[in-house]
Amino acid sequence: MSHSFKDITFSVVFLELKPYATREMVTTDGMEFIYLVEGEIDYKLGETTFSMSQGDSLFFDGRVPHLKINKTTKTARILVIYLLFNQ
Repeated sequence: MSHSFKDITFSVVFLELKPYATREMVTTDGMEFIYLVEGEIDYKLGETTFSMSQGDSLFFDGRVPHLKINKTTKTARILVIYLLFNQ
């Protein structure tokens, strides 16, 4: 689900992070809010790593390199809300 306004695009994504999933750090041109619906993950934001459990949330500037890591044997389910800056 997404909608564009004059200066921002609002986008909502439901993400499933499979067991042992990882990738390279990424950036997005906007702000991000994540809510961990189910599971446990590590969330690396710049040089800081947050251990997150079901019900935890995080709001941050997506221009900071970030990464979701699932070190468990269970799928994590994450609601991600993006407020992306339109160029």
